[in-house]
Amino acid sequence: MRVVPATGNSSKALLFLAGACLCFGTSGTAQALGPDNSSPLVVGAARLLLGAIGLFALIRFREPKNLPRNLLWIGALAVALFQVTFFSGVRLTGVAMGTVIALGSAPAITAILNWLIYKKLPTIRWIFATCVTATGITLLFLSKGEIKIDLAGVLLSLGAGASYASYALVSKELLNRGVTPNVVMSTLFIRGAFLTAPLLLLLINDSAWFFKLDSLAMILWLSFISLTLAYFLYIRGLAQTSTSNAATITLIEPVTATFLAAVILREAITFGQWIGIVLVIAGLALVDRKN
Repeated sequence: MRVVPATGNSSKALLFLAGACLCFGTSGTAQALGPDNSSPLVVGAARLLLGAIGLFALIRFREPKNLPRNLLWIGALAVALFQVTFFSGVRLTGVAMGTVIALGSAPAITAILNWLIYKKLPTIRWIFATCVTATGITLLFLSKGEIKIDLAGVLLSLGAGASYASYALVSKELLNRGVTPNVVMSTLFIRGAFLTAPLLLLLINDSAWFFKLDSLAMILWLSFISLTLAYFLYIRGLAQTSTSNAATITLIEPVTATFLAAVILREAITFGQWIGIVLVIAGLALVDRKN
């Protein structure tokens, strides 16, 4: 198979990642429009299962026989854990704090794992850009006054950040070994759905809310737009840039979420949030193209 080199940020990579962010950023609004009594475990497991089916239908791939099985299952476990930890963390510690911790920690954890595994240190410019962007995200969410500290929720949100970083690193390693983006994405998500399917079957009987119209609409959107389409674009952007850059660039997601909340949910954008948006954009502009 042809080896895909790790290239720098190209305009095409940025376009793919920006498109993925637009899809990712709809998650919060979709949840807000759904039922208040929804179970984060059921939402995460159902989203992954339906999203994986969507990926399979979109790509219709046949998995090669010579893929590294251990690496695939590590990536699949990261995909599965992200669904469970992110939605559970947000439920316990609030949308603001949960999102700040999960999204804000992912680039740092990615850099640490890159150093531990590949002995590759991030550039000073990348560190500065990521700090600026993380500061913007903190202002973006905490300016709304939604501060709720819950130790379990914080740990789950950190777990979501670590899961995202692990998925990105495994995906990049597979891409560098010559596995095509379609195969990487579909294989990891289908295996991840296999891991969470028992959880869905166990809990679905006690989830009467799941079968209501607004619940189904929420699940379908989270599955096919903020997962199937989002990761279809994300993996193509990741194939053309480094994992550290991709993790930082996707922090534009909360900016998208904020604008959608203002337009659809009629939430006012505060002065602190405007500053946060400016900092996020400034940080993204500083991301090292050669990292």
